[in-house]
Amino acid sequence: MEVCDDCIVLRSNIGTVYERWWYEKLINMTYCPKTKVLCLWRRNGQETQLNKFYTKKCRELYYCVKDSMERAAARQQSIKPGPELGGEFPVQDMKTGEGGLLQVTLEGINLKFMHS
Repeated sequence: MEVCDDCIVLRSNIGTVYERWWYEKLINMTYCPKTKVLCLWRRNGQETQLNKFYTKKCRELYYCVKDSMERAAARQQSIKPGPELGGEFPVQDMKTGEGGLLQVTLEGINLKFMHS
């Protein structure tokens, strides 16, 4: 298991990537220091899947994943929104030569011609 900035990577015994679990798909995470088991619940399609991992360092792994998830969430919140989409654009009917206005908003588009 490899803890990355935006996901958990599961690798096979020879080191090839077996699976990648994105943090936004993780639902819950717990660990039991007595049994040394880390439990990860994740969304897989429409169902919730429980995965258990036994490790002597389950507490360290739990906090490593938790810190990485918190950093990923902070990065997501600090992303500034892009420019506002939409506006008004002059258009011209190619057959009649009539000028008009194309209005683009979040509700949809509106095409207005001067004599319509």
